[in-house]
Amino acid sequence: MAQSNLKAPIVVRLPVLLEDLHTGALSIPPFQRDFEWTGDQRLALCGSIRFGLPTGSLMVWRTSHVLAQENPIGPYRLAPSTAKAPEYLLDGRQRMTTLYAALAAGFWTQDGEQPPSVSGLVARDGTPWAIMYDLDKEDFVFDSPTGEQDTYLFPTEGTPPLLPLSVLLDDTAYDEWRAQASLSREQTNRARALRSAFVDYLIPVVPLVTDDISVVTLTFKRVNSGGTPMGDADMTRALAWSVDFDLRDHLEAVREELKPRGWGAVEDDALLKVIAAVSGLDPTDFDPEGLAKRIKSEPLLVRKAGNRVAAACDLLSSYLGIVGPGALPYTQILVSLARAVDATDGDLTAQQEAELGAWAAEVCIDERFGGAPSHMVRAYWRGLTQRLGFHVEPTTTREPRTRKAKECWVFSMAWARSRGTALVLAAQTPRSGTGDVMDDAPRLVSFGTENLGILVAERSENLPSWAAQRLKRKGLSAALRSPANRVICPPEELPRLREAIFSPDCSLEILQSHLIDASAHQALVAEDLTAFFECRRTAIITAEKQWVDDHGGHIEIVREQRGYADD
Repeated sequence: MAQSNLKAPIVVRLPVLLEDLHTGALSIPPFQRDFEWTGDQRLALCGSIRFGLPTGSLMVWRTSHVLAQENPIGPYRLAPSTAKAPEYLLDGRQRMTTLYAALAAGFWTQDGEQPPSVSGLVARDGTPWAIMYDLDKEDFVFDSPTGEQDTYLFPTEGTPPLLPLSVLLDDTAYDEWRAQASLSREQTNRARALRSAFVDYLIPVVPLVTDDISVVTLTFKRVNSGGTPMGDADMTRALAWSVDFDLRDHLEAVREELKPRGWGAVEDDALLKVIAAVSGLDPTDFDPEGLAKRIKSEPLLVRKAGNRVAAACDLLSSYLGIVGPGALPYTQILVSLARAVDATDGDLTAQQEAELGAWAAEVCIDERFGGAPSHMVRAYWRGLTQRLGFHVEPTTTREPRTRKAKECWVFSMAWARSRGTALVLAAQTPRSGTGDVMDDAPRLVSFGTENLGILVAERSENLPSWAAQRLKRKGLSAALRSPANRVICPPEELPRLREAIFSPDCSLEILQSHLIDASAHQALVAEDLTAFFECRRTAIITAEKQWVDDHGGHIEIVREQRGYADD
């Protein structure tokens, strides 16, 4: 029989679980997603507990690893944990945060202490953390949005009969509230029943006992498949954490330094791969535990990786006009350039920089990293190092001198191939409808889809009536979704540009800056959208190949054996 890391579930009373959170015996690890529940979800959870309905089990991780704990939980900052062998919550963070925020005041009042004030503190969606129970309406409501919490803890005459959940776990606090509430017999019974429901509520807890990080990572991804899965950065951060070091803070510091370059939104995944590379690890076979050990022993590796990424960003900007992650077809391009910078200790020759630019231009168009398995990514890296003249083991995958790339048929900035096409469109120095050169077209591309305007669409502003009528007939759906129907242009300027392009008197400078040649424009003047799109399609494919050639690369673009009107 296969060995299981899961142990027999146990059933634990809600107050015990909350006290474990309070003391640190149970911790929320850093790789958990942030608290995201809405106010309605929090109130619904309380309703389920009131009726004794099941709310799902919790999964906890028992391990010898010592991780950080999320702090605060809800509105309450925890004291340093004294637990010798804490358990870590893998599944149930949203539920336990909701209940701790509502009930935890009792842990302070039990000891005769004043709980930290939560007046005016709100959850992510703006709803107060404190939850009350309306004894007349028999429903859960939030504390006063003005933060007048003391009014509800010790009601005065005319105050609605609201029972604060914050007194449920402390007998003395509950009795004091009860003595001052002036409740009817029915309200008293409802209050007593609610308190019993929360104090006696049982939750199944499933322990996962293992020190194997891969098992925990896979388990967390499976149990959170409907939410935000744990990433490599989350687990690495948890394993590398110490009192003096939080990986997330250092990654944010790297992003802050990259912001002036336009790369402040670079993803954790890319940064971690570069950190792995500068640590001497293989970034294609990511090992969170191994990387965490390297980082703990040498925290400055994060800064070093940030410097390598900054140099790679400068290369992408100067050679290809890629000025932000929104325009980058593949994260692996950035990672590979940063690795190349590191391999030369930041001292690339001019020839090596040019080769990197040529290689990156090819990759932007040929989609070689699209779905590539790890062994192919390693082979591409070895091929690049040979191209740069590094001394590495020979690659077993011989790359052709001229690679083939598929035509971009359907345009979407969510797809790598379309981002490559967008870079080519930006490289044409596009002009506005008044003939002025658009400021910083590459940066427009990096901001995403909104600046890749749709030239022809139903109800488009300043679209000629004949074109609008043509769209009512079938036969252009492929063309309308294609790159031939996209132009680099901010949305507020698109109507004027559209009007200029459809005008018989449009200047040659405007047309050429958007890869519209004389034949394509003649087709528009002749009210032939199909011919226009086919002409522009050819111009874009030609420009893509020329763009790669101009950067010293070599590529052949394979055209689809169908036309835009064939659908």
